[in-house]
Amino acid sequence: MKADKVLVVDGFNDQTFGLGVPPFLAVEPRSTAGACWLWASKSRVIYATIQDLRAGRKASLLRDADLVFVYAGVKEASPEVRPSNFDARDTIPELQDLFDYIAYLDCPKILAGPYALLRADTAKERFGVDAVVTGDMSKYAWNLLDPDASIDDVDPAVRRTQEDVSAFALPGAGLLVQNPGYPDFLSCSVELYRGCPSSSAGGCSFCHQRFYTTVQYRPVEDVLAEISKISELGCQNIVLESPCFFSYFSTPTEDGGVQLDPAAIEKLLEGIGRVAPELRSVHISSINPRVVADNPDDAKKILTAVMKNCSSANFPTLEVITFDDEVHLQNNTPASSEQSRQAIEIMAEAAGSARAGLPSFLPTVELVYGLAAENEETATRNLEQLSEMAERGLIRGVTARRLVPVPGTPIYKRDDIAQIPDLEGHMNALRERVNSTCESKLARPGELIDNVFAYASLDGSSLAQTVGINPVHLVVYGSSDGKSSQDVRVTGFSDSRLEAVVQPLEPRTVSRDILRLLPGMTEDRIDMFMKFRPEREDEFLQLFEDPVEGRRAASFFEFKKE
Repeated sequence: MKADKVLVVDGFNDQTFGLGVPPFLAVEPRSTAGACWLWASKSRVIYATIQDLRAGRKASLLRDADLVFVYAGVKEASPEVRPSNFDARDTIPELQDLFDYIAYLDCPKILAGPYALLRADTAKERFGVDAVVTGDMSKYAWNLLDPDASIDDVDPAVRRTQEDVSAFALPGAGLLVQNPGYPDFLSCSVELYRGCPSSSAGGCSFCHQRFYTTVQYRPVEDVLAEISKISELGCQNIVLESPCFFSYFSTPTEDGGVQLDPAAIEKLLEGIGRVAPELRSVHISSINPRVVADNPDDAKKILTAVMKNCSSANFPTLEVITFDDEVHLQNNTPASSEQSRQAIEIMAEAAGSARAGLPSFLPTVELVYGLAAENEETATRNLEQLSEMAERGLIRGVTARRLVPVPGTPIYKRDDIAQIPDLEGHMNALRERVNSTCESKLARPGELIDNVFAYASLDGSSLAQTVGINPVHLVVYGSSDGKSSQDVRVTGFSDSRLEAVVQPLEPRTVSRDILRLLPGMTEDRIDMFMKFRPEREDEFLQLFEDPVEGRRAASFFEFKKE
């Protein structure tokens, strides 16, 4: 099929191992563009998000499109509880809303992504698409764009191979320059492998990774080549995506576990610093707790490499799923409650507590509800375990979601799954007793947080976030327009979120409202400040009797040098 202009519409993907919610750009839309450009390097591939379509930013570019690929997530599969108590579900559009913006285009439309996987039986008729791809959109695009192919010829369940990943990655990286977050705010996920290295133990009852019957690790050299290209094009942030980062190049053991390969991971992480020194942040995505608990020595070696080579504020998702051991046994989840606790303790010991600003490394626990054998006690156990860990500062927080069963998984056809009574009340308890507690411990007043982006304006302030997995969301005063990163300094904690001011403050222009936010700045001190506007630090410190309190407040300002 010949297509000179191809439109890739990103409806975002919030499912585990598929990072694609802003500010992330997922692997599959980029790979699809790569497949198109491999067939015809001069073809036009237009990338558009739902925000682009709503604002009409690319309306003129969409005309005369020859082919449309829609990569769509599932809103109800998005976590209902997130760290910072941020709700990302608003970023995932209703599919009807998305199709309303492209229905007028007179060309074939192909639906792919998690929505296609979950709703393949109804999606084609409902949205009038020409094909519903339950395999990989990129490989489908490659087969379809063969000049002799047609939609009727191509298998919609086709999956990409490791060779395809390598072939599509480098040309596909060119798509990132069209993302609204490019260059500073954008994070590109880079796939290390698909499939579950622990699948010899049977795999989770609900996990789609079981569809990948073999685990194929991307060679370190291939991954580094893609990261080098992404960095060369100006993207400053990457996330290393995989079901379990620690399991990269691991080998299965007879007891259903894995033998880790710290050397391969060290080679990867050290290589990233060599081929892409301009990157501002490097984070990892997910960890299987059993892998850490079963291999404590190797896990500590890997975490040492992560601490040395990755960026701070590294908050990967820890796939705990449940602390109820009966639920664990009935659904073959990654780890028992004891293994999950051991993993968290091992990571806390290895990561240490020394830091400036945000913690260098903290796991974010993932819970899933809607599994076999759940009951009210399940919610109680989860809340008790997580509340205790939150108080001790062992975790970043919790992300929790209701399961939307994937066709083909063992749990899909079960009709005996009981709903936990008042699940919404339990989700609220997780927000209040776990996430709010964790958030309050992330940074103390006066600590600096760098690489923060504003994404929404409020009355006199902005909502802003760090980059990476499970980011920190803050209320920032004196915020810029969000087009570039900024440094902020924490002033306190309120309404489940950290509050901060943009750094540095200029003594001659700072407002009284901003001064009221700073630790130690009483009304009397603010009056004296406004009267004299001290430009040197020694003049400012005269406002304070306690020199420690004074230096903490002074850290917010850029004073004249002596």
